Order: sequence, then C-alpha cells, then structure tokens
Amino acid sequence: MSNEIKAVKAKFIEYSKVFNDLKPELMPPFFHEGSVLITTPLVATMKNAIEIQGVFTQFMNALRAKNFTHSELDIENLQAKMLSENLAIVSGSAIRYKKDSDTENELEQIGVAYTFCKDIPEATTTTPQPNDGVWKIVSGIIHQPENAIAL
Repeated sequence: MSNEIKAVKAKFIEYSKVFNDLKPELMPPFFHEGSVLITTPLVATMKNAIEIQGVFTQFMNALRAKNFTHSELDIENLQAKMLSENLAIVSGSAIRYKKDSDTENELEQIGVAYTFCKDIPEATTTTPQPNDGVWKIVSGIIHQPENAIAL
C-alpha cells in the first residue's frame, strides 16, 4: 500500500473518530473550502468554514434527536484508491449506534464514499503554504451500505 493511500485512509479514520464527538466546530479542518456533503435527505454545498460548521450543526442535531451515540467504521474493509497525484477516493461502511434506556443498539448501517484532494505546492513556490500536502474532503456521500464501491 502506498504512503499516500495510507495517509488518506488515516485522515478519513481520524475524521470518523472526531465526528463521533458531535462537535460541528471540529469539522471545518477536515473539509476543503468548496466541498459537498450528500445524504438521502440532504445535498449541501459548503464554500467556507462557517458553512461547513452550519451544515454539520444541522446534521449532528438530527443524529442527537435519534439518540446517536457513535459510529463504528469498518476499518478492515475500508478501501482507498488514488485517482491522480492529489486526488483519492475512500469507500467503506459503518454502523451507527443509539442509546435506548440503558442499552446501546444499532441505529443504522451506512455506506460511505468520500473524495479527498491534497494541495500540492506549485513548482514556482519556494515557501510551503499551510495546506500543502494536507488531505481534505471535497465530497462525502452517505449511502446504502450494500452499495459500497469496491476499489
């Protein structure tokens, strides 16, 4: 497995863990400013950090209303593929859990397909920029788990 594949998978796993905190203010650093999130009831374009946080505030509030506690990403079956030098796709599945009384039960199973972009320094630039080499989400699609893309 290439270092870039490892890096993009690690970034997605980190994002998934941070998502479980249900803190919308933690989401903007994971997203490219100019990204989209697609779920069954929602297509959201997000141009900047304020919009990213706003979309996740709504999304996370809807999960809280369902007594969401956390998601468990199927890391062993998580797949990633490089599409170009600075573009990659990640596909997999997760189980979301909810709290019912004193027990935790499955809320739903989901499939995920996310594309990532990494800013690459321009050959004419000698000073590294803050986002050079950082993988960021440009699109996220939540879908039926049985439709996960085999990469």
